[in-house]
Amino acid sequence: MQLIQKPRLALFGLSFLLALGGTGLQAQSTSGTVSGQVTDPQGAAVPGAEIRLTSEATKAVRTTTTADGGRYNFFNVEPGVYDVAVSKDGFSQAKFQQQTVQVGLVLTLNAALQVGSTGVVVEVSASVGAELQTTNSTIGSTISGKALDSLPNIGRDANAFITLQPGVAPGGQVAGSIGDQNQFLLDGGNNSSGMDGNNAVYTVSSGSTTGTTGGTPSGVMPTPIESIEEFKVGTAN
Repeated sequence: MQLIQKPRLALFGLSFLLALGGTGLQAQSTSGTVSGQVTDPQGAAVPGAEIRLTSEATKAVRTTTTADGGRYNFFNVEPGVYDVAVSKDGFSQAKFQQQTVQVGLVLTLNAALQVGSTGVVVEVSASVGAELQTTNSTIGSTISGKALDSLPNIGRDANAFITLQPGVAPGGQVAGSIGDQNQFLLDGGNNSSGMDGNNAVYTVSSGSTTGTTGGTPSGVMPTPIESIEEFKVGTAN
C-alpha cells in the first residue's frame, strides 16, 4: 500500500500481494508518467515536435521533443491536472486540456497534427484508453479528496482502507495470502515492518493490544487521514 502525504506531496499507498514463491517487487514512486506519439494527417510519425506540459496548480512548465518515432515521455510527473500542448512548424498546435495524472500510472496522449499555422490551436480530446495501463499489470484504484474523509474508517488511519478492497480480509490477507506478504510505501519509501511486513502479525500495531492478536494492517509510521493527500491499494503477481 502506497501513501502520499500532505501538503501536496502526494501520499501514495500501495499494498502488493507477492506470490508465495515470490518474484521481486518493483520499486514504486509517488509520481506518474505522461507519454504518447505525434503523427501527421497521413499517420506518419512526426519527430522534433515540441511537447509542453503545464501544471494547472503551479503553472510550472516542462518541455521535451519527440524522437524519430514521434514518441515522447515525461517521467516523474507530480500527480495533478495538466495541459499538454504539441507544436511543430507547418502544423497547427494541438492542445489537451485538464488531463489528470495519477500516481503510479501512465497517461497516454497521442496527437494527430493538422497541416496549418502554428498560431492556430486545435483542442484535442484524449482518446479512449488514454489511462489504460499496458505496461503495468498491477490492479488497483486511487482514493483521494473527499473519499478519504467520507469512507468508513474506525481508526482514522489511511492504511485501514486496504480492508475495503475486494479480496482483502479484515486482517489484511490479500487474495488468501498471509498478511506478512504486504508491502507498505509512504511517499515512495518503505514503511513496512522489518519483522512481519504488515506490522500486525508479530508486532504491536494500532488497534492491537498484543503482538499476537494483530489488528488493522498498517505501516510502521502512522498515517492519519488528515495527513494523506492520496492513497492507492494495488495487487500484483
